[in-house]
Amino acid sequence: MRGFFGSRPAGPRSRPGFVFGRPGCPVSMFRLRRRASGRSHAEVPFRHRAAGLVIALAVALGILALRALPGTGRLLRRLELQALDLRFKLRAPPLEDPRVVNIDIDDHSLRNLRLNFPLTRTEYARIVGVLHRLGAGTIVLDVMFRDATPWSAKPVGAGRLEIARHDDNLASAIASAGNVHLAWSFSDEPLPPGDAGEALARLRSVVTRDLTLDAAEAARRAGIEENQIVGFFEALRGRLLKEHLLERIRQRPPEAGALAVDEVVRAAVPGYDPEVHVAETRRVQEAIAEAYSILALDRHSAWPCPAEGAHPRYVIREIVPPLRDFNSGPVVGGAASAGAAGAGFVNAYQDEEDGVLRRILPLNVRDGRAYPHLAFRAACAALGVTPDRIRVEPRRRIVLRVADGRFLEVPLTADGEIRIDWAGCGDRERPPFLHIPVGALLMLDRAERDVGINTLAAFDRARAVAVFLSGLFPAALPPRETEVPGALQALADAEAKASEAAQEDAWEGMERRLALRGHADWMQERVDFWRSRATPLLEAARSQKKIGAEDADAAQAALDEAETILRQFVAPHRERESSIRREFEARIRGSVCIVGAGGTGHDVHATPLVQAYPGPWVLANVVNQFLTGRFLREAPELWNLAAIVFCALGVGLLVTIAEPVASAAGVLAAGAAWAGLCHALFAYRGLVIDATAPALAMCLAYALVTAYRQLVEGRGRRLIRQIFGLFVSDQVLGELVRDPKAITLGGQKRVVTVFFSDIAGFTALSEQLDPQDQIRFVNEYLTAMSEAIMREGGYINKYIGDGIMALFGAPLVRPAAAVDAARAAFACLDALDRFNAALAHRGKAPLRIRIGLSTGEVVVGLVGALGKKLEYTAMGDIVNLGARLEAASKAYKTTVLMNEACYAGCRNAVVAREVDRFRVPGKAVPVRAYELVGLAGGRLRVPKEFLAAYEEALRLYASRRWSEAEALFRRALAIHPDDGPSKLYVERCARFQAEPPPEGWDGVAEVTVK
Repeated sequence: MRGFFGSRPAGPRSRPGFVFGRPGCPVSMFRLRRRASGRSHAEVPFRHRAAGLVIALAVALGILALRALPGTGRLLRRLELQALDLRFKLRAPPLEDPRVVNIDIDDHSLRNLRLNFPLTRTEYARIVGVLHRLGAGTIVLDVMFRDATPWSAKPVGAGRLEIARHDDNLASAIASAGNVHLAWSFSDEPLPPGDAGEALARLRSVVTRDLTLDAAEAARRAGIEENQIVGFFEALRGRLLKEHLLERIRQRPPEAGALAVDEVVRAAVPGYDPEVHVAETRRVQEAIAEAYSILALDRHSAWPCPAEGAHPRYVIREIVPPLRDFNSGPVVGGAASAGAAGAGFVNAYQDEEDGVLRRILPLNVRDGRAYPHLAFRAACAALGVTPDRIRVEPRRRIVLRVADGRFLEVPLTADGEIRIDWAGCGDRERPPFLHIPVGALLMLDRAERDVGINTLAAFDRARAVAVFLSGLFPAALPPRETEVPGALQALADAEAKASEAAQEDAWEGMERRLALRGHADWMQERVDFWRSRATPLLEAARSQKKIGAEDADAAQAALDEAETILRQFVAPHRERESSIRREFEARIRGSVCIVGAGGTGHDVHATPLVQAYPGPWVLANVVNQFLTGRFLREAPELWNLAAIVFCALGVGLLVTIAEPVASAAGVLAAGAAWAGLCHALFAYRGLVIDATAPALAMCLAYALVTAYRQLVEGRGRRLIRQIFGLFVSDQVLGELVRDPKAITLGGQKRVVTVFFSDIAGFTALSEQLDPQDQIRFVNEYLTAMSEAIMREGGYINKYIGDGIMALFGAPLVRPAAAVDAARAAFACLDALDRFNAALAHRGKAPLRIRIGLSTGEVVVGLVGALGKKLEYTAMGDIVNLGARLEAASKAYKTTVLMNEACYAGCRNAVVAREVDRFRVPGKAVPVRAYELVGLAGGRLRVPKEFLAAYEEALRLYASRRWSEAEALFRRALAIHPDDGPSKLYVERCARFQAEPPPEGWDGVAEVTVK
């Protein structure tokens, strides 16, 4: 029971067990002792780090595999696109070139000018004319002119109609401007049942020979299943007829003239009768007109292909050209297209993952010809780039040689498209680039509204005179000359409204002021006409007695007043018009003006900024990229792959080498750093790098490596709880679980304080108890002592019958282990007092215990039968010394003995007295022992006067002054009669007085009790 409390280390054949506290892997397998080859357990953490890296690498490879699969790859691409959209919203908008101008057909302009949407082509002609006169560098009409509007009639007076030939007007305006670019589109849907093949050739031949066939008969003659064409036979017939006519027109010699309708219809309609076959005639007329429009488009829009072996991104199967005229053949198509500077397609392709527009196709290829996008064409025109200055490296870049000699590189995506770098915030209230409502432009060309109240009153008086005179002299002043449009009466407060509107909206204020100027000019002309006629008529009326002299004077005065007021009104408005025109010129001259329905909600796309983004603004964004030279570039795919692998491995390594909280914080910091890097590259360098796949790799690597670590550590935690759960406090157990590095199976040296306690005379006491009572009694006692020990941070190593062995400073390092052990000893004595009080209440004799404390270096670690039972314990001379000190208390009749090192570690926290220097069995080096008698500042278990007398007596004893020492020891016994050491020293002093010790006596006693 009081022997060597420890176990021998396991032999070299021991099986591997667990090691706690290795860097990056708190629980790992290792060999108990080094193998003969010399390898140590230091290799093990590397294996666990390698395991974490392998898991992380597997995650990276898994992410790469998921990107390649159709379903998951689509999901990952959608996540990445949403992350890219977020970057657009978070960054500062890019630079807006002042040369990009949006001419928006908006609801406000339509409402103020009483226009309908779509505008007539005459109104588009007026817009083109105004922009041309204001010096626009490039005019882009983002409008599809699909339906012919050859003319219209509008009443302008009694019995009069104004005839407007809209298509002719627009064609003339486009030709006069010479810098207009038109929009067209194409269809990339394949022809059923296929684009090529013998069946399609047979069907084309059958249809072109007889346009009267229905779907069933055409399919039967061509040998095709009817269900393959019945649903779209009409569209199919129209496309086949147009392709046939295109081939005939291309093969037609120039001297043969234009292809006639009769020539085609008579060859394709058996028994042709113009009055019977009206539908067939109409179909041929439309097909011929469109065919000529397509040929005109090819001449003025298509470029020689600037890339060797280029393939179309989208197959152009059917062209929808601009300005199709279905009545007069190629007149409009030819004239308008010939007058245009060029045309570009406006097809927009959204990402199939979420239907959002993020890119445009700059060029498409058909039959060795390149067709540019409308925005690309407009940008080239603005930069002075001709087709021969364009070099295309398919799916890599487009290089433009600008008019000033510099080169502009346009990066392309892997699909040969340009990513749109969106400007502005997408808010209609805050449009990007310079925004001019179309109404402001039309008001420069049109004046149909009212003037101010005072001017209107003067005009009314002049008009009354004119009406009166027209009644007197109908031939000289016809009544129609006095008619005034009713709209003038409805806007009497136009002057005030113009000033008010100018404060709220500059463009609306311009529109109203321009309207006032137009009305004033018209009214001035009327008054001038009436006055020139009225003066002689008034003289004639005066002479013919048709009017009195006073009335004639009043009428003349009214005419003079109206002329004066109107002239005063017209002059400032003429100056205002000049100022407004100069302002328009300053903004529009040399700019790229994009005309489209940007404010009506008709032409909108879902974009990263908003769900309904006007189509003309999309073109403006693309043109802006070319003018500013800022493009978005996609990072090489190798960069994305490397980022995935690097992020996964980095997180895997971090999790394996860092503590859980630190690794979680590190992963969060790494994720934030990665997001910040991606955003910075995008915002400041225009580089688009895959952000979500590496982030997902981080998350998965963290989750899986952490799960692996928790699985491995979980075994260690369960082992810790199994070994220490009943022997340490919950607080210490929690610290061990959180920091298992304190526990090692291989053993480590550590300075600890060993605590031994035992019940004095327990053998005799146990003989008085039956086995059940004995076990119950011991358990109650051990419970009370254990609680006191664990409360002070001690680890109860083992119970030896009624004895307790505890460690302070192991398994957790405690900086004041000696102090904790001393406090635990004193707490045990207090607990014993309470335990004895309970025994006295039951009529039992009190207990006495002995405690031994020793501080020094020991070897601590797990020992035992691997796989059977393990125990964390301490081994070494200090452990033996603690047991011997507890046993020595029996000889000295003391309660708590401690060695000198223990006393040195706690001397400032306790009150103790030196007992003796003695040798214990098995040790040649003497031990200086001290007895704990109280805690500093607390209650002492002996009187202070006793301690003073005892310490002085011990000093005299060491000086060999036996008689004086004996006297003081007896005085001390008088104060504390039960003191064992004092009684022992009294006996020694009496013996040494009779028989003094030899010279060289060192005062060391021999203790034989074990």
